[in-house]
Amino acid sequence: RAVVSIRIDPGSSESEFFAQLPRPLIGFNDTTQIAGATVDVRAALAEVNELSEFWTYRGSLTSPPCREGIRWFVARSVLFVGVEQMRDVLRACTYSSRAEQEVWLHEINSA
Repeated sequence: RAVVSIRIDPGSSESEFFAQLPRPLIGFNDTTQIAGATVDVRAALAEVNELSEFWTYRGSLTSPPCREGIRWFVARSVLFVGVEQMRDVLRACTYSSRAEQEVWLHEINSA
């Protein structure tokens, strides 16, 4: 099992990847369902240089059951989004079931 992670920061232009997502973004406790939505994840990969550089470490899922033994791949490049897109992301992602952990003895590698 693996997770591909991309850091998102506000920038000066809209992200093509985020522009294709339904608005408003569905929040963590929203039960709304959107049928027939298509998302091209290649747009996100293109915005972070095809994940050509990344860090990797062994960790766990960030939502219950927080299962261990997950290989994380974290893009070195940042995905920049427009200001409104960033506001949408922050509104949708206000909850975390896991406390932030220190980067300590995680055997982080870069590639």
